[in-house]
Amino acid sequence: MAKLSSLIEADVVLAMKGRAEVKLAALRLLKAALKDAQIAKRGELTEEDELKVLRREVKKRKESIDNFKAGAREDLAAKETAELAYLTVYLPPELTAEEINKVIEKTIKENNFSPADFGQVMKLVAAELKGQADGARLSGLVKARLV
Repeated sequence: MAKLSSLIEADVVLAMKGRAEVKLAALRLLKAALKDAQIAKRGELTEEDELKVLRREVKKRKESIDNFKAGAREDLAAKETAELAYLTVYLPPELTAEEINKVIEKTIKENNFSPADFGQVMKLVAAELKGQADGARLSGLVKARLV
């Protein structure tokens, strides 16, 4: 798989040629975030590092959308939603609830966890899935299973 940064660079050029302003703005912000992470690391980013930055940027957009909607700023929420759509293209597909539940079930059975062990279950399941599922979604599935 090609590095995320090289894919983004190619898409920035295409967005400039196609005059897609919103897409170009979203990609430029992502490119800047990747560059900031590279400077902070003081070296080249791995694909895992790039995905962390991408997930952080996606999370920022989702939070902004919620805040704009709460503040009755539908125009800004629409802009953030469009940017979010362009960024989620680069995310790997998430696991289905059924696949996540299998991992949760296996973890609980192997370690004989009780409902009081929520934190330990989350820690093990999150480590095993490592970015293949959203944390909030994962938390909800673990809570539902432990109750």
